[in-house]
Amino acid sequence: MAKAASIQTVCERHNVPLPAAALQFPFGHKSVASVIPGPVAPEQVRTNLAWMRHDIPDALWVELKAEGLIRAEAPVPA
Repeated sequence: MAKAASIQTVCERHNVPLPAAALQFPFGHKSVASVIPGPVAPEQVRTNLAWMRHDIPDALWVELKAEGLIRAEAPVPA
């Protein structure tokens, strides 16, 4: 199975939309101050905000690391 499909599967197990995890993942690194997803329509802004506010359980990041889908030493959001 491709990594993207595997990441999607893990996200589904944790009831997390893949785009929510993708938008929030960079904030695990202390040097990241912002993420600019580049919406082109008002609805995309609302969707991005919803994804940024989506609660992501720590277990999702733990499972992604355990499955080798992100590096074990990768910083993740707390």
